[in-house]
Amino acid sequence: MRERTAGLLLTGTLGAFGIGRFVSSYVMRRLSPSRLMAWYAGLNVLLLIIGIAFSGWVGLTAIFATSFFMSVMFPTIFAMGLKDLGPNTTLGGSLIVMTIIGGAFGTPLMSLLAEL
Repeated sequence: MRERTAGLLLTGTLGAFGIGRFVSSYVMRRLSPSRLMAWYAGLNVLLLIIGIAFSGWVGLTAIFATSFFMSVMFPTIFAMGLKDLGPNTTLGGSLIVMTIIGGAFGTPLMSLLAEL
């Protein structure tokens, strides 16, 4: 793939991400956030299966489309995780953010341990 094509695809995924955020915010007026997350997660699994099963533009388009559905995942998970925490909201928010860092550092460390 040419560099220009890859750049356009990256720009497109960022656009899909942005559009997904606005569309999802509108849809959440009519559908509960947990139900929307369940639908989006299921659609993302289906799209990734298509992306794995098919090569070329079909697989690439499926993986490209996941950006639309992933756009609302973290903000919704964060908001749902903080719901009803009361005085523990700050601690809960910190723990949710730290899990991201744990996933970034923990996975490579676990793979190093597995190779020992």
